[in-house]
Amino acid sequence: MPKDNNLMNVILGCMTFGPEGAGARVKTNEGATEIINAFRKYGHTALDTARIYTDGNTEKMMGDLDLQGLTVDTKCFPIQLGGLEAGKVKHSLQLSLDALKTDKVHVFYLHAPDYATPIQETLKAVDELYREGKFEVFGLSNYPAWVVAQIYYLCKSNGYIVPTVYQGMYNAFTRHIEPELFACLDDLGIKFHAYNPLCGGVLTGAYTFDANVEEGSRFDPDAKQGARYRERYWKREYFEAVTLLKKVAEPHGLNLVQIAFDWLQFHSKMQANRGDGIIIGASSLKHTVQNLDALKNGKPLPQDVLEAVDRCWDLTRESSPSYFRTKDQMMGAR
Repeated sequence: MPKDNNLMNVILGCMTFGPEGAGARVKTNEGATEIINAFRKYGHTALDTARIYTDGNTEKMMGDLDLQGLTVDTKCFPIQLGGLEAGKVKHSLQLSLDALKTDKVHVFYLHAPDYATPIQETLKAVDELYREGKFEVFGLSNYPAWVVAQIYYLCKSNGYIVPTVYQGMYNAFTRHIEPELFACLDDLGIKFHAYNPLCGGVLTGAYTFDANVEEGSRFDPDAKQGARYRERYWKREYFEAVTLLKKVAEPHGLNLVQIAFDWLQFHSKMQANRGDGIIIGASSLKHTVQNLDALKNGKPLPQDVLEAVDRCWDLTRESSPSYFRTKDQMMGAR
């Protein structure tokens, strides 16, 4: 049975914004402004970025745009072990604020675990930044459920700001987050924002496994970001799942983008009434509008399509990436 659900919050992911040569896909202020203005017209107001995106150039571009009436969330990523030491966390947020040309952001996330720094040191620094008025909401991203719980209760026992939002990888083909994290978030009252709702584009059906990809695209193997996304989603099982889903979708006149967003809104573990949200990418104005339309016009999936989505998960389960950054991953951070 589909959930009795209002539509999810929608957040615009700005990771693709940046200048030529920085690994960006939206390379001009004019192109970024077109996308943001379209996003506004649909009634949405939340933008997401991070200090690490295009090596700081994303935030710099955003700082030159008219973002009046919009909120901006950013993140501190531990580029090296020790990257969440107190001084580095404070420096990262200040660099973000300076680049964005603002005094504060809405959500400040710890972007991934730092397995070398005592977590209490990091949390104390985060609380000090909050008390200085530099952000409004504390968030976590890419942390395992047991560390989320540890952080929450450490913050609570020390009188620090507690995390109230978690940003994680979640889509119809990538669901390792479900068994433990959602129970943790429910218990602690933490809302969830899903990134990669379309598997970086694989779930659109626009790619085939053996095809060459466009230089500079999300899956360009010669680009740093492209190599990461290929490791995450460019797997034969994912493409087999796409083929399966296309066959079931065609008689209903449904495209894969619509199915992906309908599944998240009406059949996943997400909850609109908790304040959960979906982060959409912004590779072009055309794709942004397509995603916004799919979210606006969403409805529960036909039963046979829903069953096919679950069969797709059976195909991708074994090769699907972990929802959190492991210690081994962070040893070679990024």
